[in-house]
Amino acid sequence: MHWQTLKLRKKILGPEHPDTLTSMNHLGYVLSSQGNYVQSEQMHQEALELRWKVLGPDHPETLTSMNDLGRVLSSQGKYSKAKEIQQHTLELRKRVLGHEHPDTLMSMHKLGRVLSCKGMYVEAEQMHLQTLQLREKVLGPKHPDTLTSINFLGKALSSQSMYAKAMQMQQQALQLRTEVLGPEHPHTLTSMKELGRTLSRQGMYIEAEQMHRQCLELRKRVLGSQHPDTVTSMNELGRALSGQGKYLEAEQMHLQTLELREMSGPEHPDTLTTMNDLGTALSGQGKYFEAEHIHQQALERRVKTLGLEHPDTLTSMRNLASVLSSQGKQVETEQK
Repeated sequence: MHWQTLKLRKKILGPEHPDTLTSMNHLGYVLSSQGNYVQSEQMHQEALELRWKVLGPDHPETLTSMNDLGRVLSSQGKYSKAKEIQQHTLELRKRVLGHEHPDTLMSMHKLGRVLSCKGMYVEAEQMHLQTLQLREKVLGPKHPDTLTSINFLGKALSSQSMYAKAMQMQQQALQLRTEVLGPEHPHTLTSMKELGRTLSRQGMYIEAEQMHRQCLELRKRVLGSQHPDTVTSMNELGRALSGQGKYLEAEQMHLQTLELREMSGPEHPDTLTTMNDLGTALSGQGKYFEAEHIHQQALERRVKTLGLEHPDTLTSMRNLASVLSSQGKQVETEQK
């Protein structure tokens, strides 16, 4: 439908008409929601360039295109570029629309997300807390955007091991999203996934496995078996299985996940997460040579993609050192 609308608007209105550009932006959003991030990036980039030319750099619709381009860059793991665009968009929206405009608050939220992805959890927490307070004031406590801020604040807290606070936020988000959006809405399922992840981080692997299995089945039905969110639930289930010592099941789950995630690229952060988790499952079975190989690959790619000091890179260093030590390779461990 969106492709057809775009084609007709280009023919009838012209390729630079504002309505044509709106169709381009909408199509980019749909492509992103389907996990087609490369096509989505191309569509948003084109829409941004044309809106900049036709409407000007400060027009609200131009800023929407900037925001959407930053979002899809982040989805591909291009966090530095995404952060730069989101910061610029936020500054412009504050000046053009005001500090409490819903679009400004959306830019704050998007910046908080990319800060988390870069491992800047304290800064992300501060941004999400500020966004939540403003959204409660401007939109109300049960607005879907307010519930999104609750969810992501909980995520930032969980990443800092503040599990009690994180659980409180995530349970609140899940309860309210179930009430407001329904039990099968994609945002509700995101809250289920985040709560399951925090359960795993606290060592509550049985409860986490139950949560992730339920979320996975719902995501398969609602989103499809190859949607990025469904694949994320597969990976989280694998982690919960590893946590219980069910390493063979975990290995099989992570191998399936890796095959699907490699479609997004061999250096995508999600791909590297699954490689790391697969290495853990292999190591748990005593398959140290295979585990060493995959941890080494994950580490090299994380250093390149995320940087030497990113928390995920440090996790890969620790896991590689552990598997080397398990093989008696003490000298290599010390070097790492």
